[in-house]
Amino acid sequence: MSLAEYLSTPSGRKLVLRKAVGSRGIKQLEFYVERSKEYFSDLPTVYTQGLHRLIKQDREPQRTLAVFEEAYKDFPELALDSNKINPVKQRLSDVEELRVRVNNLLSSDFISNTGFIFLALCEGALQYNGTPVTEEIKRNLLYGHMIAIDLSEGMDRAIDQDEDLEFLNDYRLMNPYILKLGQEMIGAVDQSVYQSFENGFNRALKAQSLDRRAKKDPRFVDHEKMNRIYDKYRAVIGTAGRNMAFNRGPIAEIYDLGMAKAAEAGGCTDELIDSLKVNSFENPSWPLFFALQAGDPRKAFELTLEKGRVYLNEARIALEMIPRDFPITPFIDSLFLVLGHKMEHAFNTTVREISFSSLEEQLQKI
Repeated sequence: MSLAEYLSTPSGRKLVLRKAVGSRGIKQLEFYVERSKEYFSDLPTVYTQGLHRLIKQDREPQRTLAVFEEAYKDFPELALDSNKINPVKQRLSDVEELRVRVNNLLSSDFISNTGFIFLALCEGALQYNGTPVTEEIKRNLLYGHMIAIDLSEGMDRAIDQDEDLEFLNDYRLMNPYILKLGQEMIGAVDQSVYQSFENGFNRALKAQSLDRRAKKDPRFVDHEKMNRIYDKYRAVIGTAGRNMAFNRGPIAEIYDLGMAKAAEAGGCTDELIDSLKVNSFENPSWPLFFALQAGDPRKAFELTLEKGRVYLNEARIALEMIPRDFPITPFIDSLFLVLGHKMEHAFNTTVREISFSSLEEQLQKI
């Protein structure tokens, strides 16, 4: 973002001031953003080779896909026609074809904005706890979580069908193997971390299923259901945060709280941005929920911004729990400011550019 964009929000102005005075938090942010580029430079190769191995060695791909599709039975768009399984598998047996698909999935903003956070949390916990781990275990932890989280990219494209249309069947076949590769790497860390991941994954699956049911009826969602739907953010990022501390001790609990609430704030930001992209309220979302209750589209966005700020304030409780000598506290504090700026900027842009008359027409039809 430009300097003018940073100066346009309260959180952005704080970031500019911190940058000007050379704050430790900004320096840590910049350090990990740069360091993550090098650390994750092998991720596309590890990801591609791992998927290639799993796909080629699977003699029962029909069964693999059937098990995955049963788990996601609320999402029929993820199913691959049985007569297409072998042709798609044959195509993806070419490692270079598979590499193109992997690179497409890794190109998302969500993935690029996640790696440096996980790396900082992991190294901060290791430094504080003084617990030695091998580089292989550390890489399995970090790469495994990045790959598992990347599963959502292939799933979203198959469900939304708004990009990479020619590759959707490839993603449908890849999805169970992406999950399996992530599970394999995370499982190589230790049983506690693996079980934590599985628990979070299952929670997210339940939240996603509720999200899908809500799409059928805009008035299906109440405040309690929205909180349950938002577990799709808490479960994934909160659990990943917990595991960056190897699911051990107070730091794991603190990471879980902070990252879960920060992810929910990020969800509010995404809903503001998505409303502008499609010039309507997404269902389900906080903007739609607030609009239906208040009857005022502009008020709905204001309340979504406030909801996001509530989430960020809850995330900051984690900062109050962190030990004084914890090495990356300034990083986390500045990270929350960045998230606040992105949310405030999304709000400003949306209320400035969206068609409120279209939103009022949408509400009248519900």
